[in-house]
Formats: sequence, structure tokens, C-alpha cells
Amino acid sequence: MQVRQKGQTIVEFALVLPVFMLFFWGIIYMGMLFSDYLTLSEIARDSTRYAAITMTDEMNVNEIKEKYQDRKLVTTLYKWDPKADNDFAVIKQGDSDKYVEVILTAHHDDSGDILGFIIPKQISVNCKMRREIQ
Repeated sequence: MQVRQKGQTIVEFALVLPVFMLFFWGIIYMGMLFSDYLTLSEIARDSTRYAAITMTDEMNVNEIKEKYQDRKLVTTLYKWDPKADNDFAVIKQGDSDKYVEVILTAHHDDSGDILGFIIPKQISVNCKMRREIQ
């Protein structure tokens, strides 16, 4: 008696494919999250260095924000607005304002998105440097 096994491969493929695709897309989205985090940390480091070198007591924080307003995140996973006060903060701190710190925050818009359950709602990066000009 001959057993027919032609349909077995298709059934196994149909069972394994969703798990494989979930794993595959998870890797892609984690790569996008990591890319956005690296881009945000690069912008924070650049703007902190710029503020540490050029910032004087009369300098407006908006000047630093304007310099970096064209920098965008690589993916569309997170949104970052350099003009918003809660997304781009420059803080002078320490004894006699010896340090400058930049805090950047990007937000995930999870309106109707299943990724809102998986990835963080926001990513935040801060960078602190000693001021060069006293």
C-alpha cells in the first residue's frame, strides 16, 4: 500500500511560515529601532559638542536647535521634532555652568499599530560635556 505524502510539505510550510515571518520582521524592526537610537545619539553628541564649544551666556538654546533641525531619523519608526521643547533640551549645569547636557527624545506613534505593544513608546538619549568657553 502506497502512502501519499504530497500534501504534507504544504501543511508543514503553512505552519512554519507565520512563525518564520514573525521572527524575520522582528529582526528588521529591532534593526530599525537600533538605527534610530544610533542616529539620535549621534545628533545628541554633535549638538552637545557644538554647545560645549560655542555656547556663551548670551547664546539662545534655539540657535542650537535650528542648527540641527534638518537632521532626521533614518527610519519612520520613531518621530523626533528638534523644535519641540520636550524632544530637544539643552541644559547648562554644574558649578558656574561648567557642563552642558543635551537630552533628545523620540516618540513612537502607536495609533492602531501592533508595534506599540512590542517596542518602547519613546527612546531618549542624553550626552553631557564640559564647556570649553567659560
